[in-house]
Amino acid sequence: MPSRVPAPIILLNRIVKFYLDSHDFNGITARAILGEFGSEALDILKELVSRGSVEVYSSVYDNPHIKRLPALSVAQQLGFLDAANSEEHICLFPSLNTMRRRLPSNKYRTKPFSRFLALGHPQLEPMFFHLGVLGRYQSDPRYIFRFDGLDGHISVKTADYLEREMAESDKVGIQTFGLGISPRGYRVVVTFPRYLSRMSSRHQRYWDSFRVAGKCKVEKNYYLRGVFGEWTDEVSVYDALLAEIMHINRMCQLIGLPRLFRRDYSPDSQTYEEDSAADGLKGFGLLLVPTKKQFLEFAHTLDKLISENLNEDFFTAQRIAAEEVTLAKNGEVSKTKKGTLRLLEEWLTKRIRMESEDGPARVISPLKEVRMLRRSPAHKLIGDEFSIKYQKKKEELIGNVYIAVSNIRMFFQTHPDARDYQFPDNLKPEHVVVF
Repeated sequence: MPSRVPAPIILLNRIVKFYLDSHDFNGITARAILGEFGSEALDILKELVSRGSVEVYSSVYDNPHIKRLPALSVAQQLGFLDAANSEEHICLFPSLNTMRRRLPSNKYRTKPFSRFLALGHPQLEPMFFHLGVLGRYQSDPRYIFRFDGLDGHISVKTADYLEREMAESDKVGIQTFGLGISPRGYRVVVTFPRYLSRMSSRHQRYWDSFRVAGKCKVEKNYYLRGVFGEWTDEVSVYDALLAEIMHINRMCQLIGLPRLFRRDYSPDSQTYEEDSAADGLKGFGLLLVPTKKQFLEFAHTLDKLISENLNEDFFTAQRIAAEEVTLAKNGEVSKTKKGTLRLLEEWLTKRIRMESEDGPARVISPLKEVRMLRRSPAHKLIGDEFSIKYQKKKEELIGNVYIAVSNIRMFFQTHPDARDYQFPDNLKPEHVVVF
């Protein structure tokens, strides 16, 4: 005579089956279980929770239909079950301990992050990767790659998504990613299995090959935004720099002057063109690997954004000569075109009142350092080097450049026609994060 399957095993099997058969690793409602097995199933569920075989989520705590966050204490879960017949939504999930025993070894074998969720992990459990994982998407023009210093995302451009030439397995994206720091002090990428599990097998395995071992920390702003959906006032120094350029140009228009910068790259700018502008700054601020080569490439981008972007028409309107005229001993007159940084320094000297005599030179100094760094690989062969110092050098460089441009913006705000200009509070220095 066949032995009867114990009731706790029957209930646990039902919860596991629902979890694996659902489209998003969903939990089954307690109301459905009680409707199917009767009110006596409540005591059995409490036993399974006390044993650590089942976890209970309530709408009082979070969205109960997916396991976004770790479960609360057993006592709190049992309290949720006591309200199973109330208006609250209560859902049941198999625990990690249960799924480690129950999940077949070949289930999601080629999809490591889908398997990670199938094992019962929370969908917003932070996962960390070497920055190099982003290189594939940053360098591929078919992908929209956005990063503002605190968070970013990856998606496929619409035109390429519709093209047959792009393999279906490559039509993937990451809804959100941010930065963290490894135990050794390196910057790392952080994102969540909820988004990783939606990628193709090919890309899941690619990301898995960049996993970082050890206890890493998530940057606090990204954690609050990505996990709890809380808005924070902080803004990355990269986003802040682009915004400073945009606001300087807007004040120029108020004053009746040509724009100081030829082009705005801030997404809030009226002249921003999504594809062309964003592609030019793909990954602005990221050193995918902390090397001398990548640091110098970052300086190159920064120079194009500032020095190369200065508008000569602005200086002409301010009666700053664009050329230097020299008279040789033989009487010949020669004209030499001035560089944009020299024009800027002359404008600061002649048009802006500063308490310190060397004020213009100090304001312009970080921009000159960027120009010098840009020139160095152009005139000689540069040996590459891997060192965390380049990560720190990059952060010091961008911080100093931001202060310089921010000071220039404040000079414009002293003009009578721009004194009432409303500069956003969240862009004030105390909210700027250098990362």
